Amino acid sequence: MFAAFAPRPARLVTLAVTLLAAVASSCSYRGRDDAISQRFTWFSYMNGDDIRAACVPGAVDRFRFVYNGVYIQQARTYDLSPHPSGEGYLLRARVLGPSDLSNVQIDPATIINDPLDLLAPFAGRKSSLTLGGRDIDALVGSLVQSGFFQPAPSGLYLRSEDFFWVGVACINGRMTFNARRWPSQRFEALTFPRLLLSWDQSGIPINPPRNLAPFDIYGQSNPDGKYPQFTMTVGENGFRGVGTLF
Repeated sequence: MFAAFAPRPARLVTLAVTLLAAVASSCSYRGRDDAISQRFTWFSYMNGDDIRAACVPGAVDRFRFVYNGVYIQQARTYDLSPHPSGEGYLLRARVLGPSDLSNVQIDPATIINDPLDLLAPFAGRKSSLTLGGRDIDALVGSLVQSGFFQPAPSGLYLRSEDFFWVGVACINGRMTFNARRWPSQRFEALTFPRLLLSWDQSGIPINPPRNLAPFDIYGQSNPDGKYPQFTMTVGENGFRGVGTLF
């Protein structure tokens, strides 16, 4: 007789995500390889807080790049760190897009047996690739060419509706951070995205930079807080006042 009061699958997903958000939003990103940790500690993830915490003299080199192609449409993440086998580097890529809950089908037993299955609509598409030393050399050379090691554009605003790249890296025990927003000459001068996209095995094309009106993004002229929206400010070597997305 309880069946009539059972929540719909989509509501179960929303409830599960809301509960996780309440827990995750109070924390900084700690390096977990899952989309939920990324989404609910998004600013901390983009700021590379986990990389910063481990970036000391003698630390292994690590890289992270994020492409915001209008946040609710597409976000792409690229994490590069030494391969667990000790040979080469491992590139972990993820493409996050809209999370459609309208057609979610969930067995109620899932809630007990494997609650994380509820989060599948939010997981995005993952891929990975092993890279060699020459690949990393090519990446570093492309970063130099892209101006990645120049001072970050302090004061630059990055909005969820924008197209931009953010990069953080620990190289030789020193942190580097930079950001580039479209349209700008600095954005157009970036060459490292071509390398990352050539290594991306997801099969999902990039959402290209272009002029979009609010209606083009949200399907309405005034979204009025119905979608995740944010504005971040670039500091000298990271984001100012990093918090949580939700």
